[in-house]
Amino acid sequence: MPILFTNDINSGFPEPADTVDVDDITNTDVTISNGNIFVVWEDDNSGTVKYRKGTYNINTSVPSISVNTPINIYPNPSSSGEIFIGIDKIQNANATCTISNFLGQNLIESNSTVVKGLLKVNISSLTSGTYLLKIIAANQTFVSKIVKQ
Repeated sequence: MPILFTNDINSGFPEPADTVDVDDITNTDVTISNGNIFVVWEDDNSGTVKYRKGTYNINTSVPSISVNTPINIYPNPSSSGEIFIGIDKIQNANATCTISNFLGQNLIESNSTVVKGLLKVNISSLTSGTYLLKIIAANQTFVSKIVKQ
């Protein structure tokens, strides 16, 4: 089992990835505390204990969410390259759409127009997984989870 490591999770893995061990790993422990992540493992080849430390900063704040105007996302989960978002009561308004992973990294950012209560978003660049969708339109913010299969 290979172990990849980065000192700053918000920056992602470096290219090429920092492979700290590839084979013969046992007794791996991970601890997260106060913005730090610690990984300790035993390298069976050398019989030594190895250690790495990094930091993380995950923004878990959620902006105000409109509850008066729900959104409908379809298909969700989606296996196609696009999703449609139905936004009740919003007609012909400019919209900003952001799709991010749960580390807070924005993966897709687009500006579109809600036409007759419908917004289309291209998600073909996303890999399979769960993402956070945020839409700002007509001075309202909508947040929802989407799944790409």
